[in-house]
This record gives sequence, structure tokens and C-alpha cells, in this order.
Amino acid sequence: MQGELATRYASRPALVIGVYFAVYAAVTALSLPGAAILTLAVGRRPLRAVDGPAGGVVASSIGATLALLAAR
Repeated sequence: MQGELATRYASRPALVIGVYFAVYAAVTALSLPGAAILTLAVGRRPLRAVDGPAGGVVASSIGATLALLAAR
């Protein structure tokens, strides 16, 4: 699985990063368990190129904002 992800990242990095951000924001917005695993996953290759922790912070902030708006 990791090799397949690395191959996809090499061919279409914007798509892989976009999908990661969308999944992370959705998990956070819906308050689903698994956000901690996604946070740890961003530090692994090939997603480390996303600027690691900064990318996770942006995605989780977007998800938290969506959760707030949904709760209002």
C-alpha cells in the first residue's frame, strides 16, 4: 500500500495532497475517530512533502471550522 501511495504521489502530487486534506477535514468536521491517525500519517512519506505538521494544522483547522458552522 505504501508503495502504491508513493507511486501515485510521484505521478500526481496535487491530487494526493488534495485527497488527504479533504479526508482530514471531513474526519475532523464530522468528529469521527481517526484524526490522530491522520495526524501521524502526514509525517510519513510521501506526505512529508506537504510540510508535515503545517499541512495537518491547516486541514484540522478547516475541519474544526466546518464542525463549528454545522453545530450553529
